Amino acid sequence: MTCVRVAAVLSGAASAFALIDPIKASTAALPVSRGLRQGLRTLLALLPVGLAWAAVVAVGTVRSDRALPWAGLTLEAAVLTCTALAAAASAVHRVPGKPAAALAVGALPTLLTGTLALPASLWPWPDADADDWSHIHRLWAALLIVPALTPRHANHRPTP
Repeated sequence: MTCVRVAAVLSGAASAFALIDPIKASTAALPVSRGLRQGLRTLLALLPVGLAWAAVVAVGTVRSDRALPWAGLTLEAAVLTCTALAAAASAVHRVPGKPAAALAVGALPTLLTGTLALPASLWPWPDADADDWSHIHRLWAALLIVPALTPRHANHRPTP
């Protein structure tokens, strides 16, 4: 479980670097909106993250001695990836280049550290042998809403 969750954090962190536009001065002159350009970058980031997650699931299924709750783990990975992408989409407006992605990567440890203080009833990191994952699934699904919608809003905002 720990290795699977570390893979989710790392793939989410890597996705933040996809929104960096090193030739922003040139692409700003294109006849398409910034939102469309950043949306395509986001989709291009999700493709390798999805493929990497599929590899994690395949290896984890083969190597694990018990059935892992892949639906819940995939939801966790989606929240972590969307959080990194949302933070990157917001950061590229304020900080140019790779430091914006580094700020976005910093959002993940902040999220993870913040969850350590949660009470047991809201603990989002149960073990594989936990009795009931349904309330955790609902918590992660609720958490997915904000980071999933943030890039859409941030990418349509004009750059100052």
